[in-house]
Amino acid sequence: MSPPRTDFFTAVMQLERLTRDHERIGGTASLTAEAISFRHDISFGFQPNDISSIQWIDVDPEPDRRLEGRRGHFEIVTCVLGLSGADSPLPLYHVEDLVLDDEEARVQAAFLDLFHNRITALLYRACTKYSPPREYLRGGRDPFSLRLLAAAGVDRGGDDEPVAPRRAELLGLAALLATGGGTGRSIENALRCLLSRELSGTNLDFDQFRGSWIEFDPDQRTSLGKSNSSMAIDWILGTRVRHPAHRARVVVGPMAPERAREFAPGGKSFQRMNDLVHALCTEPIAIDLELLIDQDAYPPFFLRVRDPRVLGENVFLSSRKRGGRVMKRLFPLDEGKEAPGPAPRR
Repeated sequence: MSPPRTDFFTAVMQLERLTRDHERIGGTASLTAEAISFRHDISFGFQPNDISSIQWIDVDPEPDRRLEGRRGHFEIVTCVLGLSGADSPLPLYHVEDLVLDDEEARVQAAFLDLFHNRITALLYRACTKYSPPREYLRGGRDPFSLRLLAAAGVDRGGDDEPVAPRRAELLGLAALLATGGGTGRSIENALRCLLSRELSGTNLDFDQFRGSWIEFDPDQRTSLGKSNSSMAIDWILGTRVRHPAHRARVVVGPMAPERAREFAPGGKSFQRMNDLVHALCTEPIAIDLELLIDQDAYPPFFLRVRDPRVLGENVFLSSRKRGGRVMKRLFPLDEGKEAPGPAPRR
């Protein structure tokens, strides 16, 4: 590796990812557990780069670990932030002794490299700790991504971590999630972003406050002379009540019938929609999916066609006139995994 072709941070980042089975530099691990060590260049010559050389150093393993194979570490000779060389803060008569090719000079340089290794490692960790381009790992498995999601109110740790949405997708929505939870506007924008490939330009709206009827539990209903029969205290007329904010609706369309099948129960887009809605909306709200299907886009029906035709699915009885008719189909997302959904509603 030629020094002028890479900089210090890029070189260390690539070597760290190459040696993932070792401990990270600048931590609490011992020097032998790290795969990268740093030395400072003792030369007084002009250095065109912040790295002088990168090489692999073989280390003789201990007698009880010789069967584990080759052992060693990468050694990076830097030209900045050191106690030797041309940029040393020490007096010149101390630094020039290190250039001499004798045993005493090598011992002094090795002693100073103990400090060089630790200072340089801490410098790298301090500069990259809050740098997502350098610390990011595929799938959002790096500590910075986990801290960012935790600050946005999303806990993605543990063995029972849900599959959808992925960490990388949630990182793109961190700004929306950090504004105070799953509001209607944030859920709508999040679904448009995460389902942009499936929608392909199709409109998506999140309709709030649809309202629905909520059934009372048997122990909450009025039974004359037995329970809940005290007027103005616990007496209730009826077995259900309408809650104006209990239900919401995701409206997608208009779309062609072929694409609507992907958003219907059993399709990949429906399953993804179901997972995303339940992950983004943590409130006890029932959410339905309403598909707006362009009814005029259905092909004509022929009796001799071998493909299966199902009335209400891909066969409809209508007049010859076509004037932008739209068919609505409603599917409950909270029951999409068990039930196929209600019949088409026109």
